[in-house]
Amino acid sequence: MFVQQTELKRLILNVSPVQVWAFASGYMKKTICFGRFWVVWVVFLFSLQPALWALELDLSQFPLTDQHDQTLKAPQQVHYLLFAGDQASFELVSDELNQKGQDWLDQRQTIILADIHKMPRLISKLFALPAMKKFSFQLFLDHQGDYTQTWPHPPKLLVLFDLRSPTLVSRQIGSFTELEEALKP
Repeated sequence: MFVQQTELKRLILNVSPVQVWAFASGYMKKTICFGRFWVVWVVFLFSLQPALWALELDLSQFPLTDQHDQTLKAPQQVHYLLFAGDQASFELVSDELNQKGQDWLDQRQTIILADIHKMPRLISKLFALPAMKKFSFQLFLDHQGDYTQTWPHPPKLLVLFDLRSPTLVSRQIGSFTELEEALKP
């Protein structure tokens, strides 16, 4: 039963909202059952994907590497994941985190994950990765966008995931002071 549930989650997580909309609109044209309630069905289908996504986020399933190509050690000890979906959101906290260092993140059992799959490879290899290697903290990278494609990507905001709760709880962060407030020990 567990295998079937995980397979169902994997199938649903790989479906984009555009595919859901195309399926729902095509299905609605073929059947009369939807009638006036087609909007309810569309809302239900869009809400299904985040609901299943929010069930769990197991870091041991992701082969995360940092800017030095080191893998994540002891993912079960991570309580918070700070996600930057774009460069503008990461720049909100990068200077302060560089001053605080890796010890500050370790004390709060937090890792940082940046989605850099939209960055051209040449730019990332020649400029971005050498600059990231100068950071005083570990920055885990999603080079392909495979792991974070279904995650929320609010522009110029970070997303802080609390991995301790049974259901995945997230909070949007707009500054370093908000991050300090959220991660108070």
